[in-house]
Amino acid sequence: MWLGWLLRIARSFPAKKVFLINCGLCHPVLQQLLVYLLFWGMPNTASSARPQETRFYAELHKQVVLYTTDPIEDLVSEVVWKKHGDKYQTILRHDANKSDYFGGYRNRTSYYFKNNTLILDAVMEEDEGTYEVSMVYKNHSVTSLTLHLSISTPLSDPSVKMEISKSQMKLVLKCEVGNGADLSYHWLKSGQLLPQDERHSLIEKNSTLQVNNLTSVDCVNYTCVAANGLARREGHIQLSGSDIETCSVSRAASTLTVRDLLCISTAVFCASGLCVVIVCINRHSQEIRLCLRGLCSNDRAIISRRGQRTIEADITENRVYEEINEQVAPAAQEVAQLPYVYTDFIPNWYGAQSGQSVVEIEDFGYSTINPLEPQSPHVS
Repeated sequence: MWLGWLLRIARSFPAKKVFLINCGLCHPVLQQLLVYLLFWGMPNTASSARPQETRFYAELHKQVVLYTTDPIEDLVSEVVWKKHGDKYQTILRHDANKSDYFGGYRNRTSYYFKNNTLILDAVMEEDEGTYEVSMVYKNHSVTSLTLHLSISTPLSDPSVKMEISKSQMKLVLKCEVGNGADLSYHWLKSGQLLPQDERHSLIEKNSTLQVNNLTSVDCVNYTCVAANGLARREGHIQLSGSDIETCSVSRAASTLTVRDLLCISTAVFCASGLCVVIVCINRHSQEIRLCLRGLCSNDRAIISRRGQRTIEADITENRVYEEINEQVAPAAQEVAQLPYVYTDFIPNWYGAQSGQSVVEIEDFGYSTINPLEPQSPHVS
């Protein structure tokens, strides 16, 4: 569309202007702009990403799981797995929730669309190679990923061989593995990574370790770690006094230091402390005795004072209790002696006959009796 439009515009221009336009199109910036205008708006029918290779390892006659790191999206409409060789061999094609297997992979292959995983059972030597995974999207764009499968035998335990140059004081350790492919090596010294210095160096793809200028510090355990995609194995070796004299001297010194140095230092510290205590006691023996006597006398005084205070407290409590009891006891009531009173009405005739004076009490008819006087017998 854009190309036809440009051609029509070019035909309408005069020859001189066309020449100027052609010269202007020679500029690289204008050429890029022209290419962009020509292809802009065209449908994206085949956009292929650069293949990304991921390596997998499998054991012969065992199972292997091949997968892609990119998740499957809802926009993917079709997935195709192929194996490279003399020609592409299609393993499976997944379309519309259906997986179709081809060739010798039909009875020993399983596929899971959600995580884009392919499982191969009973791996054979022919399965080693490169696999291509193509994902077709609904907009007809295609993304391709590349996987590489390596078949190897089980990894054996590494063995470490040692060579020592006493004249140069150099140690060479070689790590050898009988079975295994695509191996990687690294070393540990006393369970830690190697020091980053000039004395330690690695050669032959890290399978050989060299230690120059040996000292007693180097008389330790060395570990070779061999690994591949299937397994990881370790080999150990100890540099001892039977290998080099430097280690025998350092071993004896280190044994003495570890076993005896702590005990010796502790004994010396305790003995020096005991000597200091004895010297201080001898110098200040009289003061210590006086101090002890003073403490004893003070303790006795405190004890006697405490006992006296206890007795006084008991006496005080008894007195308080007695006073309280005396206050609580009721006082004896005094009985008032009253004159004899006869409350009755005495008739007047009795007083008239006896000749005694009777004093009548106006209120309520009370009367009192005067003391009787002895009378002489009357003789008629």
